[in-house]
Amino acid sequence: MDFVFTDEEHYGEYDSRGGLDYNVPVEGPASVEPLHVMHVAVEMAPVAKVGGLADVVTSLGKAVNEEGHLVEAILPKYDCIDYGRVHYLTQKEGFQFMDTYVNVFEGYVEGVKTNFLDPQNGNFSVGCVYGRKDDAARFHFFCHAALEFILKTGRQPHVLHCHDWSSAPVARLFWDHYYNTYMGGARIVFTIHNLNYGADLIG
Repeated sequence: MDFVFTDEEHYGEYDSRGGLDYNVPVEGPASVEPLHVMHVAVEMAPVAKVGGLADVVTSLGKAVNEEGHLVEAILPKYDCIDYGRVHYLTQKEGFQFMDTYVNVFEGYVEGVKTNFLDPQNGNFSVGCVYGRKDDAARFHFFCHAALEFILKTGRQPHVLHCHDWSSAPVARLFWDHYYNTYMGGARIVFTIHNLNYGADLIG
């Protein structure tokens, strides 16, 4: 583990314990049954990267995958995605959600199985990831559609991992609408990457 200490936006001092790093022992059973982990995120490197959130989603997904667990990501199907970096992209059966139909595509990003949601209401055909006045509403819709996708496809993830303000609604929506379904055994992990954005929505 390397730590970076900073109170400025673009500067930090690394503390790697004299090159030895910090080691945190992990205690638990000798063997663990494989987990099904689903990341719900609005960024994922390198196909839809704006900041560090995208790097974490991909690198964490790859690392947990390599430990023998099943990892999937759910991402909006932006029209600005670098589709040359998505392998084996195929269209799957979509579903009706609220007042629109959601097309579903599946592919692999850096070896991580990724499900792309493409609602016909055009929420993500806007030429960018962020920067519109309706970002909060668009991403709230995406979070709810992602949970509906999990339900309608019969997936039973052990862990739902949501990231920053943009997918924070997953946690609340899960408890309000999905906890009493067969998905109720899932556990929520919420990672805050940057409190400079969306602190009120995180709250």
